[in-house]
Amino acid sequence: VTPLAQSASDAASGQQRYRLGLATGLSGTGSLSLTFAKRISFGERTELPFPDVRPVGVVRETSTVALAAGANLELRVRSDPAGLVSRDTGSVSRSLGSAREGARWRLAYQRVNGRVAGLATGKVIVKRPRPYVTGSWVLHARVERDVVRYTLRALYEIENAGVRQFQLTLPKSAGERVTIDAQNQREVTSTVEGERRTYTVELQSPAEVFYDLALSWEEVLTQGKPFSLPAVGIDGVNRQVAGFVLLEKAPEVVDVLEERSRTG
Repeated sequence: VTPLAQSASDAASGQQRYRLGLATGLSGTGSLSLTFAKRISFGERTELPFPDVRPVGVVRETSTVALAAGANLELRVRSDPAGLVSRDTGSVSRSLGSAREGARWRLAYQRVNGRVAGLATGKVIVKRPRPYVTGSWVLHARVERDVVRYTLRALYEIENAGVRQFQLTLPKSAGERVTIDAQNQREVTSTVEGERRTYTVELQSPAEVFYDLALSWEEVLTQGKPFSLPAVGIDGVNRQVAGFVLLEKAPEVVDVLEERSRTG
C-alpha cells in the first residue's frame, strides 16, 4: 500500500489516495481488508471528520459505511452525509458480522451508486456519557467485651458509563485504622473536614454495572459507659437509596444493649 502525492484539490478536501500493489492479478470475486489507525484523546466530547473510503477506477460501486464505537461511547451526526442513505445497524451486523471486541455498530449508511462524487463529508460527534450511580450502604456493628467492630459495606449500581472513583465518609475518630476491602483497588486517600473523614477509593480500571466495597475499623469501649453508633455515608452518587444499621453483640457479652436515643 503506497500513499500517492496529494493533489491541490485532495489536500484542500483532506483526502488521501493510495495505490494497492498485488502480487498477482485479481479476477472474479475477491476481497481486500485494510486497517487505518489513528489514536485520539478527548474528555467528554469531541468531533471527528466523517470516515469514508472509495475505490478509484471502478465501473460500478456498492458501498456500506458503518461506524462502530466502544460500549461507553455515543456517536451521532448532525445530518446524514450527502450521497449516503441511512440504514438499520441490525442489518449491517447481519451482513458485516459483529464489530470488534468491546464495540458495537452505532451508525450505518448505504452509498447510492454514482449520485455524489468524492468522499462523504461531515462531522461525527463522539460523546462519553456521564455515569449515573445509585448507592446504598449497610453498617454492621458487633459489640464484643471491650471493643466494637464496625464494617461499612457500600453497594453501587452503575449505568451509562464506568466509574473509577468512590467516596465514603466516616467519623474523624476512625483515623487511619480503617481496613479497606475493594476489588481492583489502585489507591486510597483520605481528607478531614470538621469531624468527618472522607475516604476516596480509586480503581485501576472503571467499574461497570455493579460494584461493592467495605471499610472496617474498631472503637475501644470504656467499661460502664455508653457508646454511639457512628454517622456514616457515601458521597458522589446521583441517587442514594437507603442506609441500614445492623447491631449485634458477641455471645460472651452479658450486658444488655439498650437504645438511649436516636437521631437522623
